Amino acid sequence: MHGEILDEKLEKRALQKGLLLEFKKDSERLLLAVAQKPDGKKNWMVFDQNGVTTSIKPQQITYIVPGVENFDHTEISDFIQKAHNNLDPTLLEFAWVELLEKNKLVTVEELAEMIFGSAEPLESYCAHLLLSKDEIYFAVLETKGPCSLYRPRPTVQSEGYNDLQPGMAMTYLTVEELLRRKAVKEVADKEFQEFVELLKSAKATPLDAKPPKSSWKVEEKSWLKIESIEAYAVDACRNDDQKKTAGVFHTPLMGTKLCVLYREICVASKVFPQILKAMGLPKTASSAVNLLIDIGYFPVHVNLDLLKFNIRTDYPDEILSAAEHLVSESSDPDEEKICFFCLPSQLIHINVGIKLPDSYSFDLCNRDRWLLEKEEMMFDGRGVKKITTFSPLLRRTIVEVQMVDRIDLTHLKVYAIDVDEADELDDALSATKLLDGRIKVWIHVADPTSIVQPGSIIDREARKRGTSVFLPTATYPMFPEKLAMEGMSLKQGKLCKAVTGNVLDLWALNFHLEILHAEHSIVHEDDMQKESYCLYGSNSIAEYTVENSIIRPTYMLTYESASELLHLSLEEEAELKILSEAAALRLQWRRQQGAIDTATLETRIKVANPDNPEPSIKLYVEDQADPAMRLVTEMMILCGEAIATYGSCNNIPLPYRGQPQSNIDASAFAHLPEGPVRSSAIVRIMRAAEMDFRKPIRHGVLGLPGYVQFTSPIRRYMDLLAHYQNVFATLSLPQTLPE
Repeated sequence: MHGEILDEKLEKRALQKGLLLEFKKDSERLLLAVAQKPDGKKNWMVFDQNGVTTSIKPQQITYIVPGVENFDHTEISDFIQKAHNNLDPTLLEFAWVELLEKNKLVTVEELAEMIFGSAEPLESYCAHLLLSKDEIYFAVLETKGPCSLYRPRPTVQSEGYNDLQPGMAMTYLTVEELLRRKAVKEVADKEFQEFVELLKSAKATPLDAKPPKSSWKVEEKSWLKIESIEAYAVDACRNDDQKKTAGVFHTPLMGTKLCVLYREICVASKVFPQILKAMGLPKTASSAVNLLIDIGYFPVHVNLDLLKFNIRTDYPDEILSAAEHLVSESSDPDEEKICFFCLPSQLIHINVGIKLPDSYSFDLCNRDRWLLEKEEMMFDGRGVKKITTFSPLLRRTIVEVQMVDRIDLTHLKVYAIDVDEADELDDALSATKLLDGRIKVWIHVADPTSIVQPGSIIDREARKRGTSVFLPTATYPMFPEKLAMEGMSLKQGKLCKAVTGNVLDLWALNFHLEILHAEHSIVHEDDMQKESYCLYGSNSIAEYTVENSIIRPTYMLTYESASELLHLSLEEEAELKILSEAAALRLQWRRQQGAIDTATLETRIKVANPDNPEPSIKLYVEDQADPAMRLVTEMMILCGEAIATYGSCNNIPLPYRGQPQSNIDASAFAHLPEGPVRSSAIVRIMRAAEMDFRKPIRHGVLGLPGYVQFTSPIRRYMDLLAHYQNVFATLSLPQTLPE
């Protein structure tokens, strides 16, 4: 009877071109190869895994991989790697328990079905490798050509079983041990069936009645299996070895020894392929995605990139609690404090006139914040309190600054211009024309540093996120939403940082950028050069200051409404027109400095109801050359230049951003229509941006000698870091710390 089984398999595996086979190269080496053509009456020419064509005899063939036709020899190495990643000798032990109990023989393919849940080519070859190397659990009963029949050995040495029962190495399993293993396996099988039934029930439930995502997290065992399916769905497993263990069962409370045993059975069970098989699904990532959608765990229109890139879509309770505390406990503006660190011999923050040596490593982000005991404190004339602290390992100085010098700019008309659904309002603008014809522009930027201390739990969370994420379906902010909107954003008509209906103080870092502007709107060409020189004679900015301020935003405008106001040219909105004039002059000057106009058409997509199977999708086309967009863009660039200049003059380490101009001259695109077409072509050849924390670097695309992104501290951590550095630099500290 055994011979008949093998004869049948041999008949199905007659050697032919394109088959994948294993052959014995010599007494020590086994190689995989693809059959090419007959070589004489019995021999075959094969192309092996080393790229060598060899003639082999039938007796050399040890295994023919089933289910393979016309295998590509270039994929042999990848196939071997995947097979070795799948090898787990402990799998044989659990198959042995079942087969010994039933006194049943097994072929390679039958064993593959038992331990991998599949007899596909890769799984079959893995089973063959396990059996061919095994000297403990199975023995060859009969072999005909490349086909073998195996029987379970009557007793088993449990070598390598030290983790389960210390001291049991090289001993034999008892009947009691086998019965206990059988009982544990039955528990695992029962839980597996219950889980599959749970999946089937959820899948059959109508969309509006499916169990919530949180319900899958109630029981740890179910939650871990769902997590494993999710990891497979988003291809989060780093390699095939992780994929093969996706979906394992985890240990119940069954006693220490049995827990270890149960865990090993679970790790070896490879339950994920079995789940898909039980659900009638192929073993693919798309099947896993569809299954999670069908049970209601994933939304209908799931964005897999959020999961693949591990983008945080919610906040831990401790972060939300800390944010709530910051909002509710925000102090009076006159008593606002900001804390930061110094080292004993070097300053992490840089004061005006203090320069770090080139060899100094600036790494504010990775400094832990801790303080053991207060040794001394002193005050200087500006209300700076220095507290020197000591510890067994490191001494640091924490400086607390009483922010009592915020300038009151609530009398200004302040415009905040953004897209219509903006929640994080980082920046706003003011302008006036002086009696002598000069224009003064204020660029107000939200000041999160007045609320969030560097190194705090909120700061660390923002640092991990790096930026707010804006998607058509949702926005995932860098700061908790309530803190960003109520405690930081420049809200229309609001002051300071109170919450829940109280009047809020809006704090802002304010930039006074005085720009010399000619009185006349029409200037001769010769005069224009002179005017440009006067307007931007020193790095394009005639005069600037950086001050802490309090403002009350007057208008929150969309780009569309701001453009409409500019078009109407209303006398009562003269400040907006002044801003537009200043922006036009700035753009003209930057072009003279080599700036490239990258304004083009951009699309913006918003989905109001993403959980609906048929959501409402709105498509917006935004022209970056629109007057209001030009206005805001130029003012933000102006701010970035001012901060870079300020940092350079005061030796402040900042995230200075630059971008080399392309080697291709922009004139090469002169044949293209001016506007979005030409801009899009130029953008394609731009070189990558660069960053330097020591000194400004030229930004060729913007036409500036230096530039710092500073105007979005609520939504970009690099901007927030620049804010921290500028806050630190405003303090007057001694160049040497007290002993």
